[in-house]
Amino acid sequence: MREKAAWDEAFDEGYRKGYVRSLLQVGRHRFGDADPRIEEALAAIRDADRLQRMARAVLSVKSWKALLSVK
Repeated sequence: MREKAAWDEAFDEGYRKGYVRSLLQVGRHRFGDADPRIEEALAAIRDADRLQRMARAVLSVKSWKALLSVK
């Protein structure tokens, strides 16, 4: 298996940040403003697959807490 190049790492980080930004935008619309702890918890997620699952769930869960419980 090849090691990730710096470009790959930068791309992955941008992809992850895009998901977090989108989750915050849609979440604010559905659940109201996120408190700083919610924002920090989302920003700390490094698993892109989990962020994808959360993006699918954001329209069906009822709260920030429920969204963060998506594993």
